[in-house]
Amino acid sequence: MFNNVKMNKWADYLISAVRYDSDPNNRMIAYLKVHEDVGESVGESRTWTKDELINALIHGKTFMTIIKDGSGNWKRGFEISIKSSKEIFIRTDVKNVPGDFLEDLPDF
Repeated sequence: MFNNVKMNKWADYLISAVRYDSDPNNRMIAYLKVHEDVGESVGESRTWTKDELINALIHGKTFMTIIKDGSGNWKRGFEISIKSSKEIFIRTDVKNVPGDFLEDLPDF
């Protein structure tokens, strides 16, 4: 789609992969692969914890998922937001239900 080059910045940071904790009954994010969106390209990935992501979101940083297509180009995904009930959850959908959910991201 963009040959790793974008015309406009999509978000402050882009997330390309996720690792959930080992409890299948409690789908919670453990780590994420986060890239800086530098506007003209996608920066190198760094591993963040869920707490680092939450802190950045609380401080106004924006995040979006990205996925590589079959040609190796980055494709824009979904905006990431905080949902809260008794705990804070990270989701790409509008549901305010327990559990983290980042649609279509591969595990690492």
